[in-house]
Amino acid sequence: MLGVPRLSVYATAKAAVIGLTNSLAREFGPDNIRVNAIAPGRGDHRAPAPALDGREGESPTSGHVNASNRTLHAEDVARLALFLSSDDSSMITKQCYQVDGGLR
Repeated sequence: MLGVPRLSVYATAKAAVIGLTNSLAREFGPDNIRVNAIAPGRGDHRAPAPALDGREGESPTSGHVNASNRTLHAEDVARLALFLSSDDSSMITKQCYQVDGGLR
């Protein structure tokens, strides 16, 4: 979503997920099936991310910080997933939610 150099294949795959979400939501909406996507940002990884361009210790997304200046944890993403699976979100479908603390 940021347009990071050397990640064009990753960006294409992410765009495909959004397109698939939109199409499935329209296809299954009449059956009262909601379809949403969650796009988590870079967060608390248990292992260091490999350098995708061959440079050790540096990721193409390093240097990008989120606006909240907090570390994203799996629990942050899980909270959204729980909300989207609850009746409280019964009118939410065909959306892609970025859980990234305002990554910029």
